[in-house]
Amino acid sequence: MSSVANPVLFQSPRLSLAGADILVREALLQAEAAGVRVAISATDDAGQLICSARMDGAPGVSTEISARKALTAAQLKVETYRLQQLVDQHHPSYLAATSLCPIAGGVPITMEGRTIGALGVSGADEGSDRRIAEEAVRKFMSQLGDDR
Repeated sequence: MSSVANPVLFQSPRLSLAGADILVREALLQAEAAGVRVAISATDDAGQLICSARMDGAPGVSTEISARKALTAAQLKVETYRLQQLVDQHHPSYLAATSLCPIAGGVPITMEGRTIGALGVSGADEGSDRRIAEEAVRKFMSQLGDDR
């Protein structure tokens, strides 16, 4: 097999199951420290679910919402709070895509300028969901030597 990159194929890193597990566990630690009960979802770069967890006492619907926040962050390559701001500023067209979730708590994971996955958190207030997701991604990236 040649070590030369094939010009018709993308050669990019993607979040693995092991990486998704680390992210979810870190978000669980962050939620415990904040004293909240949440659901957490990690997806690949296309927004497809890799790993999720729901803490005891977290609302049942938070599992679906965390997955949709992660999907949204992965597909649009922005934190979901930014999408929420657009909707709040009278740009409701983002609500037409029913799989998207314009609520804070979804964070894309980028490496080498490319989105490799995303993390979604749901079950607490929007500010807590966002902080938990951002801190978990920050710690994950610092473990990889990419300090954000």
